[in-house]
Amino acid sequence: MSEIVTSLLKAVVSLLVKKARDSAAEKLKDGDVTDKKIRELMQREINDIKSKLNAMSKKDLLTAIDTFEAGLRYLYKALDIDSETIRSGTSIKEMKINAAKAPAPTAAIEPAIQNVGITEFCVEAKDSLLQAQKRFEMAREEATKAFNNEALDTLQRITAIRYRVMAAMLESVAKTLAATTDLSSLSLMSALQSATPECEQSLRQLHALPDVKKNFKVELRSGSSSFRGRFGRDERREIICAVCQVSRFIYDVQEFYFDHYDWAAIKIGQKSINPLYNKEVVDVLDKAGIQHCCLRIQWSFGDNGEEEHRLKKPRHIATNTHGEFLVVDGDNETIKVFDSSGEFIYKINPQVDYIVIIYSVATDVKNNTYLLVWLGESGTPRCEVQVFTKTEMCNKFPVSDYSRRLSVSHERVFVVSHSDVIDVYELNGIPVGSFGEGTLSKVRDIAAGFDGQIFVVNDENIAYVFTEDGHQESKFRVGSKEDNYCCLASFQSGEHIVFFGFEPKTRRIILTMYRKDGVFNRSVTLGERLSKDEEWYPAYGITVTNDGSVAISFSDQEDQRKVIVRPMKPC
Repeated sequence: MSEIVTSLLKAVVSLLVKKARDSAAEKLKDGDVTDKKIRELMQREINDIKSKLNAMSKKDLLTAIDTFEAGLRYLYKALDIDSETIRSGTSIKEMKINAAKAPAPTAAIEPAIQNVGITEFCVEAKDSLLQAQKRFEMAREEATKAFNNEALDTLQRITAIRYRVMAAMLESVAKTLAATTDLSSLSLMSALQSATPECEQSLRQLHALPDVKKNFKVELRSGSSSFRGRFGRDERREIICAVCQVSRFIYDVQEFYFDHYDWAAIKIGQKSINPLYNKEVVDVLDKAGIQHCCLRIQWSFGDNGEEEHRLKKPRHIATNTHGEFLVVDGDNETIKVFDSSGEFIYKINPQVDYIVIIYSVATDVKNNTYLLVWLGESGTPRCEVQVFTKTEMCNKFPVSDYSRRLSVSHERVFVVSHSDVIDVYELNGIPVGSFGEGTLSKVRDIAAGFDGQIFVVNDENIAYVFTEDGHQESKFRVGSKEDNYCCLASFQSGEHIVFFGFEPKTRRIILTMYRKDGVFNRSVTLGERLSKDEEWYPAYGITVTNDGSVAISFSDQEDQRKVIVRPMKPC
């Protein structure tokens, strides 16, 4: 539950900040910012906007900002965000006492909340949440009035839309938190459910603004090649960037897949422009330094730059909370690490003195990296897991000689030891037990969900859902019997799973998404085709990024190994 408000407040700050004006704002996308710094960044941007609004025509917008700010204060109070005892090195007992008052949005006290059995807020915290809800409701209404005030200029009306959608989301969250009797079962999407219509309408109205349409039309038709294109360019591009920021904020938080919604596009005559995907718009955002507000339909990495940094034979792939990609490169059996834009950062070398093959890679919530390696030592091959903090190995432990895949949850390591058994270890390597014998067969891949569930797919396209202790919750068939699925990954919300497969006849790649209860969501067939010669499934890999994109590694028809990334939000 605690991560719900934290992730939303970080998203709110990213919408308020026009550019990464300091290192703290830049680190927001990596999750490396304290609750206190989030508050400071948010307050700084609110004050900056208010200082520029003083005319009577801006009264509604100023009122919206003031009531939004008041709502934040009540929300902070309810969630005890400023608790210094929680942020400092306190004992578990102290954390339990604090958690008993009201859960705070920090991952550090999540175990304490669970240990004391918190299922709902106390009366005082609920009252603060209801006060927050009222203030956010007022802010949303005043922001709507401001947006409809034609006396405001376009940028100020876009600011009104910013506050309207932020207030709608936080109003929904505050209302849901106050009414929920079992906080442990609450997800971000369910907490935001009542804000969905408001976000849709806000984006419709924003994209329909005549001045928004005009500025996009001029920029895309003229660019900087004509006098008209050059005239007013700075303000025009500021408007374009502001519109894209709002669109990307709603895309990220509400998990709308914009390809499927007519209202997500800007209509210019007979043409529809999706501001998150359009190439010319992407160029504008690049120049403004906010390229994170756009979405590339499909891109690749690891195929350029310095020779030693390139991916020669990419296999399994993982991501961490910083948005970095960790890829097994079979050319020299190392892990090459790339940032969220695909730039090489560093590499991790297994700590061995003999032949080694890296079968799998995974990360935990602290961004430690786990390698499942095969060791050809003195004619007696064996497997072990090596754990790294950055490039330094901090632990290792033996696993079954037949192990081929691993995944890591908040508390445990899961290893596919052979085709029908999943071995379970503590994060420090202590064996816990195993599950799946008599139930599983010919397992191809495993993924740990973010809510403690374990997902498995076998060579018959059957997906299984287990709890961390090995209890089977459900199973379902993925795709058709004719298709072939080799690996899977879980979205951060924990609600959806994406499967990487291909059509046996055409070898075309298929990405198929299901809800964790087995309900089909969507499927995408890519233009790429897999090599006909490669059937070794550990060579394929899939992972889901922080922003909901899917990255896959494979060998194409020309037997060229590659990694591609494409957005794939649930419908």
